[in-house]
Amino acid sequence: MAVCNDEKQVAVGMANGHVSLLDLRIGKILWNWRPHEGDISYLKFLNGNTLNCASMQDSSYSLWNMESKNMDCIRKSTELVDIYSQDTYIFTMNGGNLFSISGIDPVLNTKVNVKSQITKLSFAENNKLFLFCLEDGSIYIYS
Repeated sequence: MAVCNDEKQVAVGMANGHVSLLDLRIGKILWNWRPHEGDISYLKFLNGNTLNCASMQDSSYSLWNMESKNMDCIRKSTELVDIYSQDTYIFTMNGGNLFSISGIDPVLNTKVNVKSQITKLSFAENNKLFLFCLEDGSIYIYS
């Protein structure tokens, strides 16, 4: 479940791959769609009008623009293990040692292949630094 920044809408992910967008003011479902084949394991609103959702079962994540009511893009990611999103960036960890940074703007797409398995992804409190830890004890910090 994810609550929109304006606290007027909430998105709920289901085990069957469906996502529902509800209006909290009137108590009605505004939109229903099925972006994934498996359990929705991640939901987060980005920059107010874009919903990021992911399913580890089908190894993919989707971006849905709520203003246009269209699924703007669907990105497949092999062996998707973990996903985080912050502001307009999406960070994915793909089974083992591949870490990707993508943006809502498709121009941004960076992949980092590290020497050891990634064990943890996290944001610093000020949301300006992104950290990930490796199995060998190394810590990487991006700003």
